[in-house]
Amino acid sequence: MIITCASCKTQFALPAHAIPPEGRKVKCSKCGFNWIQKPVAQKKLENIVPPPSETKPIPRGGNLPSVEMQAPVSLTWKIAALSQAVLCLLLAMLINFQYIPGMTGLRSVLGLLPLEGLSFANIHIEKERVDNRYTLKVNGELINDSNHVQKVPPIHVTALSQGKNIMLEHDIILPIQTLGPGQSVLLPDTIPGISGSTENVQLDIGQGLEMLFR
Repeated sequence: MIITCASCKTQFALPAHAIPPEGRKVKCSKCGFNWIQKPVAQKKLENIVPPPSETKPIPRGGNLPSVEMQAPVSLTWKIAALSQAVLCLLLAMLINFQYIPGMTGLRSVLGLLPLEGLSFANIHIEKERVDNRYTLKVNGELINDSNHVQKVPPIHVTALSQGKNIMLEHDIILPIQTLGPGQSVLLPDTIPGISGSTENVQLDIGQGLEMLFR
């Protein structure tokens, strides 16, 4: 029910049961005017369209906004994403497993050696030309600086051009299998068939996996 102050014309909304049939005294909260308010007859609403008995689909070409539906993610894609995440986790664990307790056994299963404490000394590398062919002479020592016995890994040799392109890769297999604390082994080796454009030689300790995970 809407009532209007006769003085300031301010309108107020009241529930229908607030004004009894005989009327009641009310006071305007804005201007303070008092009057006897009689029930206000409700206006009959006209031209009201009743709700449809059934809902009809929106015709094609209508100007109503459309809702873009997202295609559901297939199970195959979910499995692929999960597999990739697991592989990344395993790779991270392999790269750092020397720092994880209890992973020493896994190193042995994979054939990877604990290389900490092994170092080179007195390395001398020379490229020689014999009958229009080049050979690489590698001399030096592999030393065990640790306080425990170390297995001797292969020595990986990489010959590089001036532009750092790989010209040759070669593994030197040493004649002994272990080195005690403070012991060393000589690296005399001649590598034939290298390219004449070889300008740099890189030595590394261990196999490919060991160098990758180091």
